[in-house]
Amino acid sequence: MRPLHLFLLVLMNVFWASTYSVFKTLSPVLDANDLATLRYGLAAAILFLSWYWLPGEAPRGRDLAGAIVMGIIAFGFSPRLQVAGVQMGRAGDASVLIALDPIIVSICAAVFLRERVGPRRWAGFAAAMAGAAMVAEVWRPDFRLPMLTADVLIVLSLL
Repeated sequence: MRPLHLFLLVLMNVFWASTYSVFKTLSPVLDANDLATLRYGLAAAILFLSWYWLPGEAPRGRDLAGAIVMGIIAFGFSPRLQVAGVQMGRAGDASVLIALDPIIVSICAAVFLRERVGPRRWAGFAAAMAGAAMVAEVWRPDFRLPMLTADVLIVLSLL
């Protein structure tokens, strides 16, 4: 890993982790949606400010428009869906689904980039979804489909 990339990774993780302390301190003023805006806004600002020093050419034209749209989705809509899903659902469901983030992102990236998704990756994805269904206890007689609304919001935020 290049030193610049390591530095940026550490810096972003420090900001990412410190937002919980800031949230705790400012809890009379900030709600969960404000926290999401603060966390993702800081990450977006750092990326924007450090863009000049990153290697390679900056996107132009259609690629720039696509990067802007993906940024709005990733830094605007996705956190709101996660906050709504966490507030509506149970903590166990939310933690399991958020842990699925790398699997879902890897499958979506492969599909988006038109790469071949191998059977092991699909099997891992299916096992992860089965685990999420087990945590949601879909087999219980008192289970109702609307109870999955929170889980669906979190999965949508990851997509």
